[in-house]
Amino acid sequence: MVVRPVEGRRDWREFLRFPYGIYRHDPYWAPPLLSGQRKLLDPSRRHPFHAHARTQCFLARRDGRAVGRIAAILDDESNRSRAEPEGFFGFFESIDEQPVADALLAAARQWVRERGGCSLAGPFSPSSAYGAGLLVEGFDQDPCLLMPYNPRYYKRLIESAGLEKKIDLYAYYANADLLDLEQLDRIAERVLRMYGVRIRMLRKHQLEAEAELAWRFYTSQLSQRQMNRGEFFYKLRQLRHFLVPELALAAEIEGRPIGFVLALPDLNQALKAARGRLFPFGWLRALVRRRSIRRLRFLMATVAEPYRRTGIVVALCTTLIRNAIRLGFEDAEMSFVVETNTAATRSLERAGCRRYKTYRVYQWK
Repeated sequence: MVVRPVEGRRDWREFLRFPYGIYRHDPYWAPPLLSGQRKLLDPSRRHPFHAHARTQCFLARRDGRAVGRIAAILDDESNRSRAEPEGFFGFFESIDEQPVADALLAAARQWVRERGGCSLAGPFSPSSAYGAGLLVEGFDQDPCLLMPYNPRYYKRLIESAGLEKKIDLYAYYANADLLDLEQLDRIAERVLRMYGVRIRMLRKHQLEAEAELAWRFYTSQLSQRQMNRGEFFYKLRQLRHFLVPELALAAEIEGRPIGFVLALPDLNQALKAARGRLFPFGWLRALVRRRSIRRLRFLMATVAEPYRRTGIVVALCTTLIRNAIRLGFEDAEMSFVVETNTAATRSLERAGCRRYKTYRVYQWK
């Protein structure tokens, strides 16, 4: 077995297509779009992530046949705030053999160390904004939009290679039967009246201004941003055709925005039918399935600092849930929530949401 850097068209084709063999008989896997994966991983494709990060992909082969893959990543922008630079690994896929996983992780670690990285964490594919954590609980449900999925044995491979838990990320499930909507309505009505809050929908005809608003709230809710401005707007442009005004809401006081909540239809349910390719017929299959999507993913829910303990975020989410029910959506995922964010986990659980998936980030010092 040999592990070598990905170089040339044949290597890229093998790297991108390798997961199809791993998940051939898995009913839950949703193949990512191959064109999007290539743009995200290949520096020559000029994805904005590469403006501040370095990436090297590796393939493991035995007797000329691919048996695993991994990407090593150094995000120079995020490392500026760290005393000791940290490297990431991502896009990890392997057959169920420990020597393969050991060799892949060792290759990623060596690449990171040779370029000044002091530790290795992951999986991040390639950062927490695109796909974070290894699924360790909740294998009996389809993955939601932009959330990772993997076989159960990956946990054993990664832990046996010597990596340890760094932190867990949670996904919560909700539907109308679990939520006490009448109580949430009462809270929302009281909060909106008390603070004079007006909730409005996304203005699609002013998308640039709305994107600026979303960016402002995105940067305010995180102590360390997951994406820079270029990446944020690049991603928004990719998703703009799937934005639903009733599922993107702003809270305002006297015309001043003080909160924002965003959910998207779970496009995985449509893209799953495309099998990773939109052409020649994947787009048609995806279009047919898109009409039957009944699940949402909450991507962002935040309010400005002076209002974070007022219940306004509950009012925003309640309004969005009511809109979603009217549009025919049946359930939703709230993800991801960091395990240390006890305020968020308690609020979700009090509202009736159920934690149903756990994603683990590992580290190797």
